[in-house]
Amino acid sequence: MKGLGRSIYYWGYVVEKYFLITAAAMAGILVMISLMEGKMAYEMMPSYLIMLGAIFILVQYMNNANFHIPQTLSYGSTRTETLIGMEISAHTIVIQIVILLFVIKEILPEIFISGFEGWYWMYSALFLLCCAGGNLTCAATLRFGNKSGMLVYILFVVGAVFGGGALVILAGNEISSILTFLCSWRSTAAVFIADAAAIIVCCFAMKKYEVKN
Repeated sequence: MKGLGRSIYYWGYVVEKYFLITAAAMAGILVMISLMEGKMAYEMMPSYLIMLGAIFILVQYMNNANFHIPQTLSYGSTRTETLIGMEISAHTIVIQIVILLFVIKEILPEIFISGFEGWYWMYSALFLLCCAGGNLTCAATLRFGNKSGMLVYILFVVGAVFGGGALVILAGNEISSILTFLCSWRSTAAVFIADAAAIIVCCFAMKKYEVKN
């Protein structure tokens, strides 16, 4: 348990540090855009925060596979401790982003689309799917190398962008009913199953991984 505690502390510190640095950079970008285009920075905050969270989670998993996982294993951490620490830190970031969005919506409800109360779940589902994609990217990188990991990352991003765009276009005026369906228990179960399955895939890849000197 002592080793597990150290692993959770290490992963929490590393991921939180990167997340705060990225969030600070995003805030600076928002201020610059508001100054150049005359828009209020807070009006763009939700969309940029969602984009930040999705990209950060995916990229961080790849960074983990290339650097942090080999480092922790070489320092004597077990594969199980490393996996648990990594997953806890990643899913903690999901919770933090959703809480931030909740606070923003409570303070500035006018910048969110009204009439739909399932936004929090939609955000959570999006980031959990990003965790699933990140785990698959991490697994591919550990098992087959950087090129394979990058390929999985590109396929996931392209699929998400085109799939989401096609859904919005095809939905038309029925977007509210489709969003409601996506928040149903079936969609909830599907997202959790996808996340759990990706963690299992990453677990097997990590067990096969050998630290190179």
